[in-house]
Amino acid sequence: MYVAERSGLNMREKPDAASKRILSVPYGTKIQASDTGKPGEIEGLRDRWYKTTYNGKEGYLLGVYLAGMPLPRASCGSFTGYFRQITGAKDDGRMREILQKEFSISYSEGGKTCASGYTASFEKQGLKDVFLLSRLLYEKEFPALKQKFLSIAKKEKDGSARIDLSRRGSRSVTEISIVSQGDGVSFEEITTDDPCEP
Repeated sequence: MYVAERSGLNMREKPDAASKRILSVPYGTKIQASDTGKPGEIEGLRDRWYKTTYNGKEGYLLGVYLAGMPLPRASCGSFTGYFRQITGAKDDGRMREILQKEFSISYSEGGKTCASGYTASFEKQGLKDVFLLSRLLYEKEFPALKQKFLSIAKKEKDGSARIDLSRRGSRSVTEISIVSQGDGVSFEEITTDDPCEP
């Protein structure tokens, strides 16, 4: 797993947020960790505590800030760029093939006369991972992603969750949606040119 908190992730003496802090594990660090089974929650996201060793110290990290996939480079500002990074593919067809085979991610791109965008469907990655990755990729463009998950997500009675955000540029509007329903999570980005808006 990878530490997905930019300011570093506090390692605790016990699997408890109130426990003594041992040290901070830097962003992007790849760690080996064992699931303790003890639940924890922060920012409206639930996960378990993990036991790990870092710099010769043994302690616990809350899984909310641990991503199951490699983290995006600072230069990545979209899932398309991120997918190219983790697959190493320059060709769209090859990228889609690797995404599906190695990461269980379906990616489709499409557009109309005045709108373009893409959808990514995550089969194995949970809502937490997709939210963390979306935050890392889009937080400059959509500052709301820096807020707590529950403060920007709409939770439905059926257990599904949805985040819809939009940003108006000088001549266009970009919208992103993160939707969790059942076992699946999807991400969609659509950009519409203003002159084509109804």
